[in-house]
Amino acid sequence: NHHFSALMISQLLKKNAGSQIKHKPRKGTQQYSLRKTLKETLGQGTEVKEAVKLPAGENINEWIAMNTIEIFNTMCLVYEQIECTPATCKEMNARGVTYNWADEVNTKPVALPASGYIEKLMIWVDDKINDENIFPPETGKFPKTFVKEVKTMLKRIFRVYAHIFYRHFDNFKQIDGQSHLSKCFLYYYWFVKEFNLVSDKDMEPLANIIAELNKA
Repeated sequence: NHHFSALMISQLLKKNAGSQIKHKPRKGTQQYSLRKTLKETLGQGTEVKEAVKLPAGENINEWIAMNTIEIFNTMCLVYEQIECTPATCKEMNARGVTYNWADEVNTKPVALPASGYIEKLMIWVDDKINDENIFPPETGKFPKTFVKEVKTMLKRIFRVYAHIFYRHFDNFKQIDGQSHLSKCFLYYYWFVKEFNLVSDKDMEPLANIIAELNKA
C-alpha cells in the first residue's frame, strides 16, 4: 500500500527531526525548504517512488544531500530497534555475503562483528555529513567528488538494511514492526534507484525483497 508507506515515512521524518541524531537542516536553508517539500508531499499520500523525484527547478545536489541525510537518520532509528551484539552476530553478513570494514585511515579490510562494523559505519557517515567540504552549508558549493562520496555512503547504508533483513527480521516480527522496516527500506530503495546511486549488483543480497517492492 503506497499511500500507507508514504504517510509512515512522512511521520518518520518528523521523528528524525526530534531524535537525538543531530543531522537536520538549519531553518532558512535550501535543504530545510526541500525537507519540508518532501514531508508535505509524502504527507499527502504521494507514492514514495514519485515523492523522491527532484522537484522542478531545484538543485539536484541539494536534493541528494538532504535525502541522504534523512536516509542515514532513518537507518539509525531502524537499527536502534534491534539488539545486535558480538554474541548474536559475530560477523557483518547478509544473504550470500560477508562485509569487512575499511576506510580512508584503515585501508586494509578487517573482519568485525556486525555491531562493530555498524558502529564504525555510523561514525564514518556522521563525519562525512559534518565535513563542510563534502556537505557545504552554502547552496551550490558542492565539490566535484560529492556524488562519488554519496554513492559510497549509500552503498554502505544498504549493508545495514541487508544485515537487518537477514539476521534480525524476526526481531521486527516480534514487535509487529516488519511493515515499518519495509517502508523505511522502500524510501532508501526508490531514492537510490531514481538517481542511480547504488548498483543492482551491490543490492543483490536483498534481491528477493526488492522483487516484492517492484510488484507492489
